[in-house]
Amino acid sequence: MGEHYSTERKRARLSSNTKTSSVMCIWIEILLETPIEDYRKYAIRRIIAPYLINIRKLAYDDAFNIIKKWLNNCDKVRPLDFNPNIKIKEALKSATRVGYLHIGFSDLKSENRELYKHISNRIGNSRSKLIGGNVCHD
Repeated sequence: MGEHYSTERKRARLSSNTKTSSVMCIWIEILLETPIEDYRKYAIRRIIAPYLINIRKLAYDDAFNIIKKWLNNCDKVRPLDFNPNIKIKEALKSATRVGYLHIGFSDLKSENRELYKHISNRIGNSRSKLIGGNVCHD
């Protein structure tokens, strides 16, 4: 319990000093703007939660609200078949506790080809758009 409290305190202090990290991944930002009908649980666990917590350094509640909003939009495309609050909490707790990074875009191609294709189509298959001006774990 002490370790979790310490991590949360550190994150709260960091997020109060710098609202968010300046590092952003364009492909994940595009995903957050794109409601999808499949692979939502996967996207939360492997991409969105670790990105928001460990790259953008958002507070838990801010990350939760972003994911919840994204899932609400996804639900309009195809109704969710899971409890979003539970899945979001599990993914955020795991990303916070373990501190792992999101899957890289190139790894996504081999691990989840359909989601990769969907995101690639959305960004027009331009690798330069993925990089933007910011560093991103790939």
